[in-house]
Parts: sequence; C-alpha cells; structure tokens
Amino acid sequence: MVLFVLVVLGLIVVGFYYFNFNSHILKRDIWQNVFQNLSESNDKWGAFGDYVGGILNPIIAAFAFYLIAKTYELQKSESTKTIKIAALTALLNSNLTKIGLLESEKTQWLQSHERLLSKKFTGESYEIHLSKVEMKIWEIESEIDELKEKNKGFERQIESLV
Repeated sequence: MVLFVLVVLGLIVVGFYYFNFNSHILKRDIWQNVFQNLSESNDKWGAFGDYVGGILNPIIAAFAFYLIAKTYELQKSESTKTIKIAALTALLNSNLTKIGLLESEKTQWLQSHERLLSKKFTGESYEIHLSKVEMKIWEIESEIDELKEKNKGFERQIESLV
C-alpha cells in the first residue's frame, strides 16, 4: 500500500514536471489560466525540489529508522524464541535418550526376573532377590512414566512457541 502511494505521488510529480516544461498541451490558452502561476524556470523548480527534499528527507529518514528499530525488535524476539525452542528440543531429546536407556535396562531386569522364576528356587534369599528385581523394574517404569510426562510438558511449550 505504501509503495503504491509512493509510486502514484512520484508519477504525479514527474507528470507535473513533464507537462510544465515539455508539453505543448499546457501552452494552450485554456491551460495557461489554470497553471499561470507555475514557473517555467528550471532554477526555481530546482529550488522548490530542494525545499521539498529538505522537508521530506528527515521525515523519510525517521520513518526508516523506526522500521529498522521494529525489525531489530522482531529479530530479537524471534531469536529468543528460537533459542527457547532449541533448548526445549534438546531437553526433549535428552529425555528420549534416557527413556531408551531405561527401557534397555528394564529389559535386562525383566530377563533376570524371568531367569529367577524359571529356576524355581525357594527360600528367603531367593524371595528377597526376586523382590529386589521386581522393585527395580517398578522404579524404572516409574522413572520412564515421569520422563514421558516431562516430555509432554516440553512438547506443549514448544507448540506454544511455534
């Protein structure tokens, strides 16, 4: 929209200049009365251009500075958001790796548990050992569930940032 307005204004200025100095249409009596106060001297038009430029250049420069400042703020907020997403993704990946390791450890404990059950030992030491294996499996499952809940939280935070 702004570009369109600038192009239209530019065309109007160039059109005025062209019709005033180069067009024979304005030399007719009808147009002479309408544009009688326009100078035909390039020097006066140059001075007028310097005046308009002197007024508009600081305004355009201030607008450009404002746009640069807005761009910087946007870039800063986007880079902060990107850093947060990267950190959350790293935590998520770390937890997924840890879950994989815990699953592997759980598999080893389950195999140990199955071996104990298949041997059908009896006695207090056997029961204590079996109980310790079952407790370790339960601890691993609890830790896996806890990590999965943390991952859901990380995923929600990432979705809110995206």
